[in-house]
Amino acid sequence: MNAKDFCWLSGEEFVASYNSSENVIKTFCSVCGSNLISLYRDRPDILGIPLGGLDQDPGIRPIANIFVSSKSPWYDINDGLPQYLTWPEAMEAVIDPNYNQDIKT
Repeated sequence: MNAKDFCWLSGEEFVASYNSSENVIKTFCSVCGSNLISLYRDRPDILGIPLGGLDQDPGIRPIANIFVSSKSPWYDINDGLPQYLTWPEAMEAVIDPNYNQDIKT
């Protein structure tokens, strides 16, 4: 999501963070441990949102499956969307529905 379109409505004082990698800062609730947003050092204009924490329909739909190499072996992906074993080389592959990149499965 575009960072400019995001704001905390409440509870910002309970947000904690850690560096999950060289480029990514993950945030979480310091009270209950719920995953919150991800911040990207090389793309400060973009936020990662864990969709499982949303109460309402976000109004958008998935455009790709990422980290397919770590999915459960019993789970079959059959939604017809591009599948990437890891994070795609081009971030646009997972944030821009009009991006055209070869599928890497």
